[in-house]
Amino acid sequence: MLGTAFGLGVEIAAKAHLFASTEIVRDAVEFTELGHHANLLRPPHDRLLALPLEDGCLPVPTGPGFGVELDEDAVRARSTA
Repeated sequence: MLGTAFGLGVEIAAKAHLFASTEIVRDAVEFTELGHHANLLRPPHDRLLALPLEDGCLPVPTGPGFGVELDEDAVRARSTA
């Protein structure tokens, strides 16, 4: 089983890439952080890597790096709250 700790959207995307690229991983994955806090990502991944999941599956983002971008405005708003 591959598990997870609390993390933001970039960490969720990184874990999705790890899990998808590891052949021995099947359905034994846990993303506890999806239900606990905002992921602070720019659209569309702010919704794609959050609950509720479409068809019960977490998509693996595509694109440069981990395929997601941090929402800097949301990060600033959270850090001043």
